[in-house]
Amino acid sequence: MDPSTAAFFRGLTGFVVLAGTIMGGIWLYFNIRAKYRAPNSAIDALRDDNARLEAELGSRMAELEDRVDFVERRLVQGKPPVNLPPKPERTPV
Repeated sequence: MDPSTAAFFRGLTGFVVLAGTIMGGIWLYFNIRAKYRAPNSAIDALRDDNARLEAELGSRMAELEDRVDFVERRLVQGKPPVNLPPKPERTPV
């Protein structure tokens, strides 16, 4: 085997080892990434709960605003104040 052929095989072997290492690293990256992305169902459940609570809070706030508006209207109507009976004279006891 002449020196140029040996150098070619050495270069080819180095390339295969380097490419295999890189491909193994890429495979590990995607495999680990997929493994840790799986528990998104818990995050999705929390997001759904949060959306439900926000909707419930919005409806409760609307109800409270309606109640405050009602009370404000009642206060604005203003009934004349009820006169209290005159203060009784002090009786000796």
